[in-house]
Amino acid sequence: MLTLLSDKEINQLHAHLTEMASAIENLTYILGGAQTVAIDVEKPVRTLSVQAPAAPKSQPKTRKSRPGKRGTAILTDKKVAEIKRQLQLGKKPAAHIAKDFGVHFSTINAIKWGKTWKHVAPAEVAV
Repeated sequence: MLTLLSDKEINQLHAHLTEMASAIENLTYILGGAQTVAIDVEKPVRTLSVQAPAAPKSQPKTRKSRPGKRGTAILTDKKVAEIKRQLQLGKKPAAHIAKDFGVHFSTINAIKWGKTWKHVAPAEVAV
């Protein structure tokens, strides 16, 4: 059976299909970031209830960030003097010295270039 539609009916059908396509596109966007969606299929409505995802929990406290643990430096004046001595000898790269002392290589480079621990003189080199 073939039914011919009038121009008015075609325009109405086009408007409904366009509205449905827009609604589906919006729904797809909303559902992309939602955790739960409540849709009441019994009653047709034009609104949709969407629950936004919960805010992420803060990172748990690590050993180094606990209160009361401040002031526990890894390097001491004596260790820095030894680092400076090893840098003067030039036998080991900064990365190896850093590994030996349990610090990052950028810490060793900061000592090497005089950005930190300026007040410490290098340990005496045994000849």
